[in-house]
Amino acid sequence: MSPRKAVPLALITTSVFSTPVPDASAKDIDADRIMQSVERVLEENRIYATCLSMDKNSLDFVRSNWRRMVGETRDLLRKANFDTSFLTLFELKVRAANLLDQNLSLHQAMAICHANEAMISRFYEFGFSNLRQEVEKAMAGDNVPIPSTYNEARAPAAAYP
Repeated sequence: MSPRKAVPLALITTSVFSTPVPDASAKDIDADRIMQSVERVLEENRIYATCLSMDKNSLDFVRSNWRRMVGETRDLLRKANFDTSFLTLFELKVRAANLLDQNLSLHQAMAICHANEAMISRFYEFGFSNLRQEVEKAMAGDNVPIPSTYNEARAPAAAYP
């Protein structure tokens, strides 16, 4: 087979197995719905970062996974031709600094982790939400809330008995 014939085959294979971008134009998509999905996945990853922060390797994995998902989602939103103001809002929301709340007390962090044990178990099984997939669902008008108790557990807790 000549090299010229191999290139089209590679292009066909790539296009067949790639995830399609939803058909709607950026003007037709509910930006609030997308940001709600981003917020839910961010909240889930904040739980992972909080609960796994005592182990540097685990926290590094959470952060690198977050950066990867953000990059994929950024590419998706750019290809969908969202305006600059929306992309800026997205970038502010998904900054890596937003993953870990430096002002949490150890007691608050423990409460978050204990309230979300099932979610942490899913993380270890690679069952975490994928930012790009959740945004794609939102762009298609089909997204399901991600259950979380991060904010409830973050509230000031009573002293230990």
